[in-house]
Amino acid sequence: MKLYYTVIFLWFSYCALSQTPRIALVKPDGTTTIYSTIQAAYDASADDDYIYLPGGVVDGLSINKKIHIIGAGFNQDSSQVTRSTKISSFLIYPSAAGGSIEGIHFWNNCVFTGVGTIDGFEIRKCKFDGTLNFESTTINIVAKHNQFSTINGALTNSFFYNNVHIGTFSIGGYCEFKNSLFFNHNFSNNYNLPQNSIYKNNIFNSVNSTTCHFSYFYNNVNMLASGQQNEIYENISEQFNLIFENPGAGPPYIYDVHNDYQVKSTSACKNSGTDGTDRGIYGGTYPWVEGSIPSNPHIYFKQVAEETNANGQLQIHFKVRTN
Repeated sequence: MKLYYTVIFLWFSYCALSQTPRIALVKPDGTTTIYSTIQAAYDASADDDYIYLPGGVVDGLSINKKIHIIGAGFNQDSSQVTRSTKISSFLIYPSAAGGSIEGIHFWNNCVFTGVGTIDGFEIRKCKFDGTLNFESTTINIVAKHNQFSTINGALTNSFFYNNVHIGTFSIGGYCEFKNSLFFNHNFSNNYNLPQNSIYKNNIFNSVNSTTCHFSYFYNNVNMLASGQQNEIYENISEQFNLIFENPGAGPPYIYDVHNDYQVKSTSACKNSGTDGTDRGIYGGTYPWVEGSIPSNPHIYFKQVAEETNANGQLQIHFKVRTN
C-alpha cells in the first residue's frame, strides 16, 4: 500500500538541508546519524544497521558486516527528483551474510567474495549493468524486482522472483526462478539456464531452445528446453506483442523501463499463473513494483515557489510515497 505525504519546508530549513550530508546510518532503535561518505557511515555501523543513500554517484564499498543498504532507486522515470543511486561496485564478504542491498544501480560488477561460504543475502530493486559474480560459494540468495545482466560463479540453492534477466548464466544451479522475464540481448539460441532448477510462470522474449538438464519447467511462455531428464508441463507460446500492453518495437524485442510489461487482458498469460495471477513480473507472490521504487520514503514530486512571501519565506512542496 502506498502512503502519500505532503511536506512544506521554510526557505531557511531548505538551505540547511541542502548543505547537510545525506548518507544516514540508522540503528535498530531508530538512532540516526548523518555522514558525508558511505565509507564513514559503514565504519560507524554494526550488524543489523541500515545505511540510506541519496541519489547521485556514490563510492564503492567492501562489506563484511550484516547491514542493509538502501539507495534511491535505479529507474530514471521514478527518480527524477531524487536522482538514481549509482555505484561502481560492491565487494560482499561472508560476514555480510544476512544483509541486503536495495535500490542501487551498479554500472560495474558486484562481487560476492572472500574465504568461506556466504549463506543468505537479499538483493531487491537493483540494476546491474555488469556481472553479478559469485567468487565465493554462495547459497540462499533471495533476489526480487531486479534487472540483471550476466550472473556467474559458485551460486546454488537460491531464489529469483519477479526479475528481468537480459543476459546469460554460468552458475551452479539448484535455484528457483518464478514470474520473471528473460530477454537474452545476445540473441543466441541458448540462455544457458542453470541446471537442476525450477522454472515457473516465466516469459521468454522469443521461442528459443536452451540446453538445460535435470530441471522442472512449468507454466512458462516461449521456452523450449532440451536436455537430459527435464520435466516440462503446461508451457505455451505467444507472440510478445500479443502478451504485453507495450513491449516496444520488435522483433527483436529489447527490454526498456519505459515499456509496459503488464499482461493484456486478451493474452493467454492473463490470470493463468500457477497461483491464478498473471504469468510474468506482475504476477505471483511478489508482483513488480511500478517504477522500482525502494521501500524507504521516496520523493517523486517537487515544487518550489517563484518568490518568497511577505515574511521572507520560500515555500517548497514535496510529495513522498513508500511501497
